[in-house]
Amino acid sequence: MIQVDVVICGGGPVGLLIACCLARYGIQTYVAEQHDKVKQIMYGRAAMIAPRSLELLDQLDLADALGQIGFVTRGQKFYRDGKMVDNISSAPTSNITDTFFDYCLLCRQRYTEAVMSEAYTSYSKSGPNEIFYGHKLVDVSISNDTTNSHPITATFSTADGQERTTVQSKYLIGADGGSSTVRSLLKIPFPGSRNDRHWIRIDGRVRTNMPHARSGICGLDSPTHGSILWASLDHGSTRVGYALPPAIWTQYGRAITLDVVIAEAKKALQPFELEFDQVEWWTLYSIGQRLAETYRTGKEGRVFLAGDAAHTHSSAAAQGMNTGLHDAINLSWKLAGYLHGILQPWVLDTYESERRPIAQRIIEQDQL
Repeated sequence: MIQVDVVICGGGPVGLLIACCLARYGIQTYVAEQHDKVKQIMYGRAAMIAPRSLELLDQLDLADALGQIGFVTRGQKFYRDGKMVDNISSAPTSNITDTFFDYCLLCRQRYTEAVMSEAYTSYSKSGPNEIFYGHKLVDVSISNDTTNSHPITATFSTADGQERTTVQSKYLIGADGGSSTVRSLLKIPFPGSRNDRHWIRIDGRVRTNMPHARSGICGLDSPTHGSILWASLDHGSTRVGYALPPAIWTQYGRAITLDVVIAEAKKALQPFELEFDQVEWWTLYSIGQRLAETYRTGKEGRVFLAGDAAHTHSSAAAQGMNTGLHDAINLSWKLAGYLHGILQPWVLDTYESERRPIAQRIIEQDQL
């Protein structure tokens, strides 16, 4: 039987940052991620790290390593009908002047996770911390015994069911995404709605005659594909994002192929030309705007939600991962302070009272 202070479900940026923070504060953790990300070579996902996030990551000695990988961008170019026009965006790359980090960093999630994972594994007095990939949470129970110092029992299983691990802890954190198993097992309502529109994101090596193509963030106003995202990524790659025309969705649905995705990307960028020399990752997605009814539950409030497990909304202005990173840091220092006997129990209540209204506000803005 394994015993730790905190079990963290989810090995994405939010879960890993919580793990980094807690390990840095000397808190014993067990991190489990249901996907075998070692085998997920090409996954792009979240890419933009906002200035405030960089300030927080700098306090944790993570910003420098990320800065060596990512693409720094200041400002934004905007095109309409093939001509540059005044920027009307309120994106986080606009009007940043009151911080050393007066830029956004474009660093794909796999590289962000790698930096956080390396930091987490190094914060241990008894040997490297380990992240258990391919381990899915299958059961959670909380003891009624008030004298039990580790009342939470979490059971994990590998995908093939051949290996099961039981871990006892004082607290459990669900940072396991929009389809959170923690949230489901604890029966936390997740009300909201899903937009019936669909979007494409595609990363790769490109050739184009669009001016300033490697300047950072560009926006294009397309009459057929909505507001087009163009972002210069790490390692010389570029991300193109667009709204999938309803007729294309009706014709292909989720059976849409990469060839169709590329063909639509070329149409979206017109009148500029676009060629993909290499596609590294692409995705089709729709938007669910949902908010957990509570961020804290279980006996004595020993279970927390963070990141997409607590709130989902569009990727507009890169609010998703950045909001989750702020959740992670807010929760981590409070939980560590309480576990070390420095902070009073009521401090843990401020995690939800501070973070949930922000997610609510983002969702309200998202629905405009």
